[in-house]
Amino acid sequence: MAALKKKSKKAEPNEVSVNYKYTVGSEVVFAGNADTTPEELQTLVGTVNHVVGVRHDVTDGLMYQLIRIEDKAAYTVDPSTVDVFEAVEQELTEYVPQRSVSVQNLLDAEVILLPALQQIVAEHDNNYLETSRALFSRINENFFLLGGVLAQIKAQHLYLETGKDWKGYIEDTFGYKVRKAEYYIYIYQAFSRVPNFDLQRLSAIGWSKAAAIARYVNQDNAEELLATAESMPFTEVKKTLETTYTDEGAVNEQNQSSKIAKTTFTFRLFEDQANSVQFVLEEAKRHFQVDDLNDVFEQIVLAWGNDYVTTSAS
Repeated sequence: MAALKKKSKKAEPNEVSVNYKYTVGSEVVFAGNADTTPEELQTLVGTVNHVVGVRHDVTDGLMYQLIRIEDKAAYTVDPSTVDVFEAVEQELTEYVPQRSVSVQNLLDAEVILLPALQQIVAEHDNNYLETSRALFSRINENFFLLGGVLAQIKAQHLYLETGKDWKGYIEDTFGYKVRKAEYYIYIYQAFSRVPNFDLQRLSAIGWSKAAAIARYVNQDNAEELLATAESMPFTEVKKTLETTYTDEGAVNEQNQSSKIAKTTFTFRLFEDQANSVQFVLEEAKRHFQVDDLNDVFEQIVLAWGNDYVTTSAS
């Protein structure tokens, strides 16, 4: 791969075949390669870029000439002022704007192999199944990378190597329902499409908050959403998200929080039943990484409902 370089004029693309995955004018994510991406291009990994040219190289084959998406205007005025770099097709993934992707589509979208993911898999001899078990042993700090590994295991049907289907693989390997695995996958798929997000901060807020903000995150609001998740408990994070953002990550039309009606549930239990319920609640607090019992109760009910209730409330 060629390093960053200045162009004295606009890149002159060869005739682009319809068989090429990307064409001039396409927007792509530079995923790089953990083994071959030169050091000077490491800062561009995960960024969105604009294809300005395509050429054939005798050694490397098809090469895409790229500029950063924020440099498009400057490149149009004077190409010599903009850095152009080149990448092979295997180092690129399609840029899918977050605001146009539904939850299910994002779960099934192409998996972007971020360098951090490639590195951890390489440490386990490129065995995704083994990597998933290693990450799960320290799940509180590794839920993001586990989501990426699980996304790849699902996309490549690697779970079949265990002799089980997807559901059986998840339940037997990790001891929880598919729904939770899909939370991890969704977090990875959402944030892997956000250029230069802070993985350390994402890991620190825990998977529950990460899943909540993943629904709304895009490259414009990632910093704001992480700060929101860091500054308040999960229940308040959810309330803020639901009243401030749309599914596409934008501020709502009123640009203000609406009033939220609260419902109180009261339960009367015998002492032995109450002790059992209290034990479950305390375990759930640790499991969901939240302290508010209102939120713990909601998480338990929703987790059960996601697995066993197929009809929606009217």
